[in-house]
Amino acid sequence: GFCLEAVGDFNGDARAEISGTLGAWPALAGTELRIDASGPDLGAALVPYRGHRKRPPKPFALSAEVAGSAARITSRRLTARIGRNDIEGRLTMRLEGRPFVDADLRSERLNVVAFERALGDEPPASAPAEAETQDAPGERARLLSDEPFSLGLLQKLDLALRLEAAELVLPGRTLRDVVV
Repeated sequence: GFCLEAVGDFNGDARAEISGTLGAWPALAGTELRIDASGPDLGAALVPYRGHRKRPPKPFALSAEVAGSAARITSRRLTARIGRNDIEGRLTMRLEGRPFVDADLRSERLNVVAFERALGDEPPASAPAEAETQDAPGERARLLSDEPFSLGLLQKLDLALRLEAAELVLPGRTLRDVVV
């Protein structure tokens, strides 16, 4: 293995720092890295060319301590913030065979609608992005919509997830004190 230290500024006045040890190629066993990245606009940092859809700037910060190999990666400490959204916790990914993700995460505010938009999946025009919907007087409120959840990703990997969120924003509904 060898020691790696890199600090750099990249597009959009963002900054990234990676330090640690990479294991021997190709297994990368014994890899231990510390990753820190931050900037005033995630979109500008990730899309260095002109002509992309302009969105309001979203400041971001990512910090993680990663250990593992090419077959399995573990983050003992993961914190991420994009705009007003945050998440922290632990994450393990097995990459050999059928991929497996095991995560225990916490968040003060997690806006699923914002992540769908960041990935290019716009919610239906009829679904209010961040507002809670109001039910008619005397009508019982639904916690979840009739629309089926898209779980296609789970056909490609196994997932064990625990999520605690003080505020979880879904299309058309904001939930508080959520444990999944």
